[in-house]
Amino acid sequence: MSVISSKYPLLKAQREGYAVPAFNIHNLETLQVIVETAAARRSPVIFAGTPGTFTHGGTNNLVMIARACR
Repeated sequence: MSVISSKYPLLKAQREGYAVPAFNIHNLETLQVIVETAAARRSPVIFAGTPGTFTHGGTNNLVMIARACR
């Protein structure tokens, strides 16, 4: 799993006619299930959250957790 800009996966999805899901993350359990499911399906995914989610959890921390969950 890579952490990248959503621009390129969204452009590819648009060209090929499929959707890239975006999920709001609120806690470790939510993040873990999303990462595991996306990895199993070999699907790109977008993590979304409120500014408070990223401020409280720390963007770098959430990225490291997502990478660890794969």
